[in-house]
Amino acid sequence: MDLQHLTSLTITAGPDVRFTGVLHDSGNDNPLIALFPADCRPSDSYYPLIKQLAAENINTAFLAYPGCESDSDAPSNNAARTIDLTHPGKTPAPFFVMGQSIGSLHALHFIQQAADNVTGIILESPVIDLDSFLSDAGTTHTAYTLPPSVAIDPHAVLKKLDVPLLIIYGQRDEYVGALETEALHLAGIAKNKQYYIVPGATHFSIAERAGSLYVAGLTRFINQITGRNTWRDKRRKFKAAGTAS
Repeated sequence: MDLQHLTSLTITAGPDVRFTGVLHDSGNDNPLIALFPADCRPSDSYYPLIKQLAAENINTAFLAYPGCESDSDAPSNNAARTIDLTHPGKTPAPFFVMGQSIGSLHALHFIQQAADNVTGIILESPVIDLDSFLSDAGTTHTAYTLPPSVAIDPHAVLKKLDVPLLIIYGQRDEYVGALETEALHLAGIAKNKQYYIVPGATHFSIAERAGSLYVAGLTRFINQITGRNTWRDKRRKFKAAGTAS
């Protein structure tokens, strides 16, 4: 992967809501996915995904959260970037927030503070009942050092957010039930909300099982919300190119 496009990043959504991570910037005007990952793997394990999204002209910010701040692969040579979302209209481009598994709780906590700047929400294998999930996974709250502020009700959050929503669920998820996830989807008040089920996928294997359809699904959702690559968008670009010549 081309490391020259990597830079350290700090995103602020509120007085006490600040996350750091790694940004891959393929163009300032491209949509950005702020990704709260499923676990504490180093960010370089996500580089194949970041590279595929970059090929679709989508920027990705890989964010650390409490318990997962350590990232030995974070770039040290490039200038740091900051994004301040404490006021509406501060995002430089379409801004999507994505949470995987337990990262979905941090994503929703973040979105609560910065909803006016969020273009769309993507939840993959979302954790709904934290206590039940941690018990089934054989771990505890302490293992993730979750702050009290993250003890939120995902249903309550989505009932207040009229923001386009995409939920991706694995058919063989061993930690979160299908009925629970469907209920979460139904709870959302967004006018544009989508629900994908990946056949044969477990809680942590959605991208692997979906293959190329994984990035294709993310790209399609983003394009639908932003109007990118529609016939109107292509006609606009064609006319602009003709005017420039």
